[in-house]
Amino acid sequence: MKSVSKIQGFPVFVASAVTIMVTPSLMDPINVSKMFLLAIGAGLTAGIFWKDFDNLRSQASRPLFLISCWFVIALVLASIFSPQPLFKTIIGVWGRNNGSLTYFSLLVLFLAIASQKSSTPAIHAIKALSILGFACAAYGVVQSLGLDPISWNKPGNEIILTLGNSNFAGAFIALTAIATLGYLAKFAKSNLIRTLLIISYLSQMYIILKTDALQGLVVSLLGSGLFLGFLLSYAKAEFAKKLGFVWWPLFTLTSMTSLVSVFGIGPLASTFSPYLGSLRDRYYHWVAAINMMRDHLFFGVGIDSFGDFYRLNRVQAAIDARGTAATGTNNAHNTFLQIGATGGLLLLSAYVGLTLYIAYRAVRALRIQEDKLLVGAVFSIWIAFQAQSFVSIDQIGLVVWGWILGGCLVSLSFYTPEVSANQKKAEKNRLGQESSRVRLTRINLIVMIFGLIPSTLLTQVVINELVLRNRIIEFVSSTTQEEASLRSQAVVNIARNSKQPELRLQAVKYLLMLKQNDAALSLVLLNNEEFPNSYESWDATAQIYESLGDKDQAMHPRQRSVELDPLNLEIKKLLETSQANN
Repeated sequence: MKSVSKIQGFPVFVASAVTIMVTPSLMDPINVSKMFLLAIGAGLTAGIFWKDFDNLRSQASRPLFLISCWFVIALVLASIFSPQPLFKTIIGVWGRNNGSLTYFSLLVLFLAIASQKSSTPAIHAIKALSILGFACAAYGVVQSLGLDPISWNKPGNEIILTLGNSNFAGAFIALTAIATLGYLAKFAKSNLIRTLLIISYLSQMYIILKTDALQGLVVSLLGSGLFLGFLLSYAKAEFAKKLGFVWWPLFTLTSMTSLVSVFGIGPLASTFSPYLGSLRDRYYHWVAAINMMRDHLFFGVGIDSFGDFYRLNRVQAAIDARGTAATGTNNAHNTFLQIGATGGLLLLSAYVGLTLYIAYRAVRALRIQEDKLLVGAVFSIWIAFQAQSFVSIDQIGLVVWGWILGGCLVSLSFYTPEVSANQKKAEKNRLGQESSRVRLTRINLIVMIFGLIPSTLLTQVVINELVLRNRIIEFVSSTTQEEASLRSQAVVNIARNSKQPELRLQAVKYLLMLKQNDAALSLVLLNNEEFPNSYESWDATAQIYESLGDKDQAMHPRQRSVELDPLNLEIKKLLETSQANN
């Protein structure tokens, strides 16, 4: 039975490994390695839990099976009919990697847990998040003191943990803090453990404050408040239950007051006023996403391709709010709108269906489960994650927990502890039979091999990025122009192998730094040919020609950049100047 329990916790282990995975030796030390490990973990999970997926075809699980099939079909169709190259939709934009492979891998982990009909995955998830919270709080202190052994490309002593920026770090620590409360209430058996958990929770709240991330603070308070409500409502003591009746309306009122204050309304408006600018920017990202959905209703603009179409779909008010047209974004900063804009209505309907199904099963789990605290803890974290997803990005190390916890809620909703001795005996026999999963069958191995094929394809992506970084380091260390010219060709050769336009443009930046204009031009011209919707590539081409004084050659790429960013008056003036000179 212990071996079965460990196997049931395998998707949770994968999620934990994905969250902490970083590779400082890559150009993108955060997301590429997380996507790579997620794909490997999903492949292994598919092989291990192949038999359990049959449970999804039962009458009770039929809605989940149908919604999941619809999600996969919509994902495939959105990738095939995308205006972007297929490889880019599979891998996603460089620096995010939220392509179709990422979402498919997340679905596999979710279904592996949802098919278990057990409380074990939920227990593993609470414990894993509590441990990660303790470890991340300690690492956050190290980063805040400027003692981080990893040299991140970040300002000052900003706390980013292993997630890329302080917003993601704050949001993740918020989830682990809620899990820590759940562990404290549910599993802590000794005063020593309770004391350590309290210290851990306070440390995590301190790190959230140090990140200065509003979403982290809001998510932590929301989830903690929800769990406290569940704790009081399902307590055995009558006094605690009476407090629960008082707590829920008070919590609801406070939450609503905080929500409207974020928009500059109410008594707490001054508290949230420093964050209004960020929220305003997100609002205009959402408007652009809605415009994309209007123009690409069914299949979207291409999975994770928001950035290439943002400038075409933004409104003038977005430019006025920022005071410049030069800045852009590659994400809608709202998971639902991001999926709708890049994957279309078909994929969005499947994702909304999955979310609503999980919410329904969570409520059912609260009704039928004897262990209300376990369900309440998982439900609180999942709701907190959903709140975060309305204003943020599907960062891989963070979003994986939303899918894991969703699977736990579905699993709990189908699990009812055995009561009679005969039922317990039957359950023991069943677990004994299921332990054969540890000894993988032929079909398990076949599924696992096929499941690992995507990760083997990603190997070349990781290797190329590693080699490119090394070549760039050699290039920028050149001491003479002749040496720089020779090494620039090595940079170009490796960058050409990459199918990610954003990564190529990173190489272009370094080539221009050392005046290797011809080498830089060869890369941006290749980008223009293969990725004609990349504003950054056309703009870089025009800038290179303009810096060389070649107005004739700059004309076409500048015209193209204006077409892709029609509201940008600055580049329109550059185009008008070139036309006037001709």
